[in-house]
Amino acid sequence: MTLHEVERLPLQKALVQESLEFRLEPFAQIADELPPLLQKHWDELKPYGEGVSLNPNWSWYFDFARANILHCFTARFENILVGYIAMLVVKNSQHGRMQGDAHLFWLDPAFRTGWNAIKFFRFMETVLKEEGVQFINVEHIIHSNLGPMLSI
Repeated sequence: MTLHEVERLPLQKALVQESLEFRLEPFAQIADELPPLLQKHWDELKPYGEGVSLNPNWSWYFDFARANILHCFTARFENILVGYIAMLVVKNSQHGRMQGDAHLFWLDPAFRTGWNAIKFFRFMETVLKEEGVQFINVEHIIHSNLGPMLSI
């Protein structure tokens, strides 16, 4: 089943809320699955990036993943990638403690129901804390349509 096929399913809210699986996955393992999701994410941000084309710098992502800076959290429905949180984890230059900064996060609109986004972020927070991260920063573009992702 593909993401396109998942989107066409008559998903019941209860099924969707209980069926997402969250993982921490190596970037190299998910890179081939990301382009359609990145495009959908980009399309949601078009008012913000009007006239700018999506052109990911894949070598940047691979370099940061190899350096163990890029941490990729995934949301999957029946093993299909439907969301991601890309965190950059570094030692803060001001206080020397480990810090995670959200680089990108997106969840397919079909899965922005109930507690899905909250559970996804809590999973990310739990894993990063277990890795010694003490500060987590998450920001999003006000012009985006991601507000409903963060509401219940």
